[in-house]
Amino acid sequence: MKIYPNHTKQQLEAGKIAIGMGLHQSRTTDIGAIAKTCGYDWLFIDMEHSALDIGNASMIASAALPVGISPLVRVPGKEHHHASRLLDSGAQGIVVPHVDSLQEAKNAVSYCKYPPIGHRS
Repeated sequence: MKIYPNHTKQQLEAGKIAIGMGLHQSRTTDIGAIAKTCGYDWLFIDMEHSALDIGNASMIASAALPVGISPLVRVPGKEHHHASRLLDSGAQGIVVPHVDSLQEAKNAVSYCKYPPIGHRS
């Protein structure tokens, strides 16, 4: 898989605004190109509050990358495979729902980073 730059991260680091679009119902992989044409910088793919599954979210994320859209995914839960599978499929950011403690936050970060910093495989 080709490594794509995270354009949204680059914009934010440069002090610029990055505009995103939330995605709950659409299942077309063209949504990244549509978002880019409309002037958006990133997609928020919500797996917690929608019927999107890992296959849908992965295809949307991987199709968004070549058109310059940064896919961010809210995963459906706190298990390690929720984050790692989406990151493996092209997500450039993960939102973990219902993180209620410092330890849960540390675990979520650990699941997203490779050793020696984290535990992603």
